[in-house]
Amino acid sequence: MVDTGWSKLTSRGLGTLKKRLRERREGAQAEASALQSSGRVRGEYLNVFWVKKETKKGKTRNVYLGSCKKMSREEALDRARKRKREGLGIEK
Repeated sequence: MVDTGWSKLTSRGLGTLKKRLRERREGAQAEASALQSSGRVRGEYLNVFWVKKETKKGKTRNVYLGSCKKMSREEALDRARKRKREGLGIEK
């Protein structure tokens, strides 16, 4: 059996871990606030979209399939499968 170290974690160790995680979270929040106030980050807009990894001639790239707001997961999968069939030269 491999000892992962979790068995040695006591309640005191767990408290220390929680404290470190809290400090880390607060640091990240402070950094995000500083970036937003400096003007490098504008608002809290998040653009979410479907992408597909595509490899051609040994090069990998992400291909935009569409917005998550405008299409479902199934539609995105259909588009990705269609592009793959086209790339392989398979007709359905």
